[in-house]
Amino acid sequence: IKDKLYEQIKNSIMKEYKNAPYPGRNSYRTTLRKIINLSIIVGAEDKYAEFLVQLKEGNKQRPSFLDEMGKILE
Repeated sequence: IKDKLYEQIKNSIMKEYKNAPYPGRNSYRTTLRKIINLSIIVGAEDKYAEFLVQLKEGNKQRPSFLDEMGKILE
């Protein structure tokens, strides 16, 4: 159940992120604040860590995203 909940929340957050009409620091902050909530799901620590690595890799071309990620998640 926890894995399913984790995946549903993660997919919802990423769908919202990808559909943001004006991506920028504000939308990055909002998304990353939602993502940090995934870390509280007990038993999903490994998936959360893996997801953070994927986020970094997938947003290499967005230095402002990585900057905000460093401020909020690390």
